[in-house]
Amino acid sequence: MMYCYARVSTDGQSVDAQVKALRAAGAEKIFRETASGAKTDRAQLRRAIAALGEGDTLLVARLDRLARSTRDLLNTLAQIADKGAGFRSLADAWADTTTAHGRLMLTAPGGLAEFERDLIRNRTTEGRERAKANGVKMGRPPKLTPHQKKEAIKRRDHGEETLAEIGKSYKVSGWTIARLAHLKGGIMTEQESAARTLAESQPMTFANFLEDMHPSQLIEGVVQVWGVEHGNYGKREFIRHPDLRLHCDNEHCRGITFFRFSNGDTGFNSAKANVFITYQCSNCQQNTKMFSLHLRKKPDSAADCYKFGENPPYGVPTPTRLLRLFEKEREIYLKGRRCEYQGLGIGAFVYYRRVVEHQKNKILDEIIKVASKLNVDPSMLDALTKAKAEVQFSKAMESLKDAIPQVLLINGHNPLTLLHSALSQGLHNESDAECLDLAHTIRVVLSELAERLGQALKNEAELNTAISRLMQKRPET
Repeated sequence: MMYCYARVSTDGQSVDAQVKALRAAGAEKIFRETASGAKTDRAQLRRAIAALGEGDTLLVARLDRLARSTRDLLNTLAQIADKGAGFRSLADAWADTTTAHGRLMLTAPGGLAEFERDLIRNRTTEGRERAKANGVKMGRPPKLTPHQKKEAIKRRDHGEETLAEIGKSYKVSGWTIARLAHLKGGIMTEQESAARTLAESQPMTFANFLEDMHPSQLIEGVVQVWGVEHGNYGKREFIRHPDLRLHCDNEHCRGITFFRFSNGDTGFNSAKANVFITYQCSNCQQNTKMFSLHLRKKPDSAADCYKFGENPPYGVPTPTRLLRLFEKEREIYLKGRRCEYQGLGIGAFVYYRRVVEHQKNKILDEIIKVASKLNVDPSMLDALTKAKAEVQFSKAMESLKDAIPQVLLINGHNPLTLLHSALSQGLHNESDAECLDLAHTIRVVLSELAERLGQALKNEAELNTAISRLMQKRPET
């Protein structure tokens, strides 16, 4: 019986041409494999040799499909001979172990293949060293400037924002922010610099792309996007579906949970494809996340990935308290949020500024409520009331530098002063990326202010309720 073995080195290659030639030569059973020829332990080759019996023949398309070193070649041929079987190569007619002449000739090509492999490796190593000596930096260019890296590290260490939120403001993934090394006295150590360069040279994974990249963004060379499996009907290329960590707003979750692939497109047999894939929260088993993508296949399981959109929309849901605060300008705020998550800095900044300026009095009303509950100094209430009557937003904010209850301060800073600082920037003097940074800052401060306002009023209500209950249960005298 004639058994055949076909092999390619990487997922991006195909055994189809080998299989066609082997079938034309009368192949009865073909073992296919994707593995480097430098590996001596190959599962499908092991199975092919195990299947051989007395008088059988193992056929390959070319000699280098069987082995890439003399030692490996001789060991493999010895295993075939122990089975009482022969070996042949289609492209090398002289490679036939059924004759003494063929057995002698087989050792020479194996040595040449090994010699050629060593030459290629040496040339590659020498070329890389020459390039480094000439000042060429290997790998991809840095995604962040030194200034952006310092700024991102400070924001990350401050702990008020998630890695994903910080990354979005620089149009990188949260994974990139997490890998940034710490600065010591403003200067990186040699080891930290080397570690940072190595980390940043690593390509983005498909999981990172789905988790961290906003829609309308093309990322080239994303890895771990697709794979190959071999079955009874031949080779099948498929889209990988890694587990994701996403925000779930179900009442049983309300935070970051694992989402796992539920349904959608799985095949990837063409050079490019538009796909829909749906994930489901593994905790509540109810909420889902759908992605619409365009993938362009590249070698070694990589692909250029473009995200058309996702549903629910990209990003962490907007806090209810914040939407309640901007009830009349809710849609305008959400438009700003969508612009921010799509990297449209100028649009996001304009929408957020309009919301804050139009809802100035609503914000001040809520602050006055808190101040009244806390029985603050009357002069503070008077300053807040006068600011409400001020028509110009900038003058109103400037008059309130010290007129805000302590419980509403954000890390010791007046949130109104922080908002005024961000909103006073001249729009025409800033780049889109700088506007995106400002928009992000405005949203974070607004979210924290809304949270503190709600918490302060809630605490006061709970305290009043507790006192009322205690008064009702007070024993009569």
